Amino acid sequence: MLLFANPFIGQTTTPNSTTDSESATDSESATDSEDSSKKTVDAAPSVRIHAGNTKNLKDQRNLREALGKAFYTWKDLSSRENANEKKQASSVLRVILGVSFLFGIVHALGPGHRKTVVFSLYVSRSAPWWEPLATGSMLSLLHAGSAIIIILLLKGLTGSISQKADVIAKWMEGFSYVLLILTASILIIHSITDFIKQHKQAKNNKDSKRKTISLSAFIVSGIYPCPGAVLVLVLSYTLNAIPLGIFSVLSMSLGMSIPIIASAYFAWAGREGLFYFFKSKQSTIGLISFIAEVLGYTILFIFSLYIAWPFILGLIK
Repeated sequence: MLLFANPFIGQTTTPNSTTDSESATDSESATDSEDSSKKTVDAAPSVRIHAGNTKNLKDQRNLREALGKAFYTWKDLSSRENANEKKQASSVLRVILGVSFLFGIVHALGPGHRKTVVFSLYVSRSAPWWEPLATGSMLSLLHAGSAIIIILLLKGLTGSISQKADVIAKWMEGFSYVLLILTASILIIHSITDFIKQHKQAKNNKDSKRKTISLSAFIVSGIYPCPGAVLVLVLSYTLNAIPLGIFSVLSMSLGMSIPIIASAYFAWAGREGLFYFFKSKQSTIGLISFIAEVLGYTILFIFSLYIAWPFILGLIK
């Protein structure tokens, strides 16, 4: 088995690193190819990227390597005629799905993946108990699903799929944060004007109810491919086993949803607890609701601007 072709095996600290098993000739040609493709990648401005926790990166690397080896084992066993080996391939498939699920959890615990976004949203937003679950699940599905769509669209093109996917991912992620900046700005203005309008109506003894903000912009912001999912799909493409890659990514998406949902419920529960404490003081609840909304949307605005700033500068230049 040609493990040197597995993007999950070997050094992962830098995108241009090579494995120890490659020959000097292969390394030189790979370097030339990488230099050429690097220019293409650099043409796409990138958002601010954080390295993440060292332990988290190590755990991700270990899971990636285990997942990569399982892919090769499944491919080898499934291509054989022996019935017992076919059964072993089914067992390996279950291992792949399980490891993919764990990889999704650990991967989502790292930087990004909309945890801060959903936290800010549910600090600001009054919502039924099921909504954080639905929002987190949808965001993780879109995050992984968009990677599937992009790889399928790039499948018939010549050149490096991973490099092309990386360029597309950078553009989509950058514009998703720009969308969040615009959305947060609009929501801050909406919250202030709605509070003023409600306050005036209360003075005139008119019944008033604050409007519920649509989730559509937040959901749309999740449509950019997850780098981890792209890596899985590129491996499945090299093995001519894209259906396996899709099942793996869907399992990974389920795992990724857990930290996102947990972040959403943490904010939701905090808001609900605060409002329960002040439920007997109706005059105070309106003010607290307003402060929570503006605070949450301001956090979202600052966070999105901070992450997107290198991308925005890249667009200007």
